[in-house]
Amino acid sequence: DRSGRTSCSLCPPGSAQSVPGSKNCAQCDDTGYSPDFGSVTCTSCPPNTAIRGGSFGSYDPGDCIPNAGYYSRTWPVPTSEGALECPSGADCKGGLTQPFPRSGNWMLLEYWTA
Repeated sequence: DRSGRTSCSLCPPGSAQSVPGSKNCAQCDDTGYSPDFGSVTCTSCPPNTAIRGGSFGSYDPGDCIPNAGYYSRTWPVPTSEGALECPSGADCKGGLTQPFPRSGNWMLLEYWTA
């Protein structure tokens, strides 16, 4: 007979149980993600990035995209480097777009190849 027994489940990806013994899992907010079952914390997105669309409950580090004013040469954004500040003379709308030269400015193609 199982009456009186408590069953436990691991928190699903996209959430974490930060308080041991809690019955609830909290979704990761728009600053992080949790790729595994049973996470106790959400992993923070790289510097100057956030979860695309401001969504909660992400489990994919690829959902971390540059904020407005920043860009990344690669995707997913490198964890150690984070998104790069927009170059002078360019506009960076964030997301997966690259800097766009403002009127009267131009950029060399070599700038974008690493």
